[in-house]
Amino acid sequence: MLDALYALPGLRVNSLWVSLSGAAGTASALGNDPAGLRRALAEALGLCDPGRSWHTDRGPVLRILDWMTQVSSTLGAMGTTLIGLTATGIDEVSLSGAGASSTMPQKQNPVRPSVMVALANQNASLRSGLAAAGMHQHQRDGGAWFTEWMLVPQIALATASALTHAITLAREVRPNTDRMNAVLSGHFDLIHAEALSFALAERMPRPDAQAATKELCQQAMAEQTSLADLARARFPDLPDTLFQPHLQLGQAPAEANRFVERVRAL
Repeated sequence: MLDALYALPGLRVNSLWVSLSGAAGTASALGNDPAGLRRALAEALGLCDPGRSWHTDRGPVLRILDWMTQVSSTLGAMGTTLIGLTATGIDEVSLSGAGASSTMPQKQNPVRPSVMVALANQNASLRSGLAAAGMHQHQRDGGAWFTEWMLVPQIALATASALTHAITLAREVRPNTDRMNAVLSGHFDLIHAEALSFALAERMPRPDAQAATKELCQQAMAEQTSLADLARARFPDLPDTLFQPHLQLGQAPAEANRFVERVRAL
């Protein structure tokens, strides 16, 4: 979403164009200085002057709708993630506006996330129709234009609706940090298998490290015991920090801070 916001100024310049070229696109009936007239109209309307006629160039329309489709797809991904995180048995996130189930009282139905996914699917389908409408027959194609007039408003409305739901969700979503921590520390510590593999690769060939890690993981699952305990029993000199989630965050904190800086710079 942040990338989409940063892309808006360029999108306005490259796509919000004035169109004033006459019926045939030659501006022959617009006086002695049609280019100047077009520039003045663009300035008055707050649009950009492309410096040419663009009757059959559907690039500006497609770029605007591509941006909207990107936004709705991003929101759809947000919705998909929230659907997964609110699922019964996962419960890492709660939504204050979740719908109740008529037959399962323990369940929270992620209505808004589901709507966002549906709107993203709709926009993806409508966008394919615009690609076909971009191929005009001869100079101007009435059928292609009519197709745009039907699809463009629908994509715009769907995107606006998805954004409205996303804003509400951003205010309502509540992370269940205890549950998240339980997931990290549960499942026999198998989430740390990759870190273990890299740690072992510092003392043995990588294929051997991967094989040893896989064997330990299989043993942990078979014996229903901790991968950390099994690994330390076989390799006593492993780093103490290896199986501590808060010390295995990699670049995540730095990337989160850079994200905050970009947001504040808007």
